Amino acid sequence: MNERDDEKLKKAIKKKSRTANRALAKQVWTFLKNTLEEAIKIPKAIEEQNAGNPMKADMLVKAIGFLKPNDWRFLDILKSAN
Repeated sequence: MNERDDEKLKKAIKKKSRTANRALAKQVWTFLKNTLEEAIKIPKAIEEQNAGNPMKADMLVKAIGFLKPNDWRFLDILKSAN
C-alpha cells in the first residue's frame, strides 16, 4: 500500500469513530429515573384524594406537591409510576 491508501484508510477509521461517538451520545435512557418510593406517590395520592377514581392532571399535580402539570419532575415521576 502506498501513502495515499494509508490516508484513505485513516480517514475512513476516523469517520467511523465519529459516527460511533454520535450514536453513543444519542442513546436513550432505558430505565426509570425515580425510585419506587417516589413513584408510589402517584397511586397513593389518587387513593387518598379521590378514593381511587381517576383524577385530572392538574388535581394530581397539586396532590403530589408540584404546581404545573408540565413540570418535568412531575412527568418523570408519572412515567415511573406507569
